[in-house]
Amino acid sequence: MKAKSEQRDDGSFMRIDVISMLKLLLVSGIAITFLALFVLIGFGGSPAVANSDWTSSPTRCTSDFSISLYKECLGPNSTTTVNDTDTNGTVSAIDEVLSLSSSEQRSVLTCMFDSCTNRTNRPFASNEQSLQVVHYSFGLNGLKQLNRYFYLEASFPNLKKTTRSFDVTMTPHVKGFYLNESSGNQTYANIITNVVQKTVTVECDKGEAYCEPAYFLRFGDIDFNDYQVDVLFNSTESLALNGSNVQFRKTWGTESFTTWLIGWYIYNVNKLSSREQNVEQGFVVALVLSLILFNDPFYFTEATYGSNAARILSVGFQVTFFQMLLLFWLVVIDNLRLQGMENGVSNVKFFGPKLIFVAFFWLIMAMYYGYIKYNRNNDVTWDPLAENNTFASLKALCGLFSAIFIVWFVALIVMSFLESSRPLL
Repeated sequence: MKAKSEQRDDGSFMRIDVISMLKLLLVSGIAITFLALFVLIGFGGSPAVANSDWTSSPTRCTSDFSISLYKECLGPNSTTTVNDTDTNGTVSAIDEVLSLSSSEQRSVLTCMFDSCTNRTNRPFASNEQSLQVVHYSFGLNGLKQLNRYFYLEASFPNLKKTTRSFDVTMTPHVKGFYLNESSGNQTYANIITNVVQKTVTVECDKGEAYCEPAYFLRFGDIDFNDYQVDVLFNSTESLALNGSNVQFRKTWGTESFTTWLIGWYIYNVNKLSSREQNVEQGFVVALVLSLILFNDPFYFTEATYGSNAARILSVGFQVTFFQMLLLFWLVVIDNLRLQGMENGVSNVKFFGPKLIFVAFFWLIMAMYYGYIKYNRNNDVTWDPLAENNTFASLKALCGLFSAIFIVWFVALIVMSFLESSRPLL
């Protein structure tokens, strides 16, 4: 008859019985395989995630974005001494706008954009070779909150079909239109409240009629059904359009895919019975609860109405689940090491370092991804693929903590093998 294992008196937690590291890895591999198959099969039958189309017949305004228009919008009391005599008067007009205070910039630039938008048959520059600034205005209509997001790309003509690259400074101005309930009239709100400029490098390939699309606006939260986008392009070289136009591509999330996600979420939540929530093993219960957080309980509210608070909460939920999973693996692997030790360790020594590490890692990740999420939803000119010095330190800390976890995890595996291979006395 097998002897009963001795009870520990040092306050350590009860060791879980692990058959072998090989079987643990085998079970993990099978679970990951089934999860991958489930995701592939599930998303293989899902609706389209996003749709794209090219905006047709945009309004183009060039030569009248000038010093004279700048003076007109600045008002009769303006004291500017700049004359509208140079070839690229539009460049000087932009420089003059940017030299104003923030409040004056908004009003003057809005006036200049609206002046061009509200007039038809605007004259083009007489000399196409001197055309370095061009203004486009177009509408985006019929969007809903369930579309979740949309973003815009611009593709410049490559009439000579040569390999080249040039920089373009974009100045966007976006309005969202809504129905004023008190007056019953349609009114608008400015989406970009400040004068924002963004410089992108346009790459053109040999033999291609259009250059590679340049990403320049992303809307992470759709608050209006209709938008008007004005964008001013200031190029480092002449824009030899010669009757061609810059093409704009709009990409937006589909309502059907959002509805599909909501349906899967409700189905999976309903499968979680009360008996499964009362599992005795503490870590399994914790992982189940954190998995509910990972599935984002406020997803329906976020997808239907949109909210910064709900989106930031979803980041916190997902980070919490991820950190719980890291803590679980540290505990399981470290417990394997204890199997070969004659003397255990106290709960404080065993859990303390892991909890402190996970708490700091959780804080850094929540701040890092929360910053990204907030900017994606509130700054339409923010490019998630571009480097941003504001959160570079947080990014470095995330990488450092990830490296520490990997080293720690590998060290625990090596120590577990060494302890298990030690001969019994």
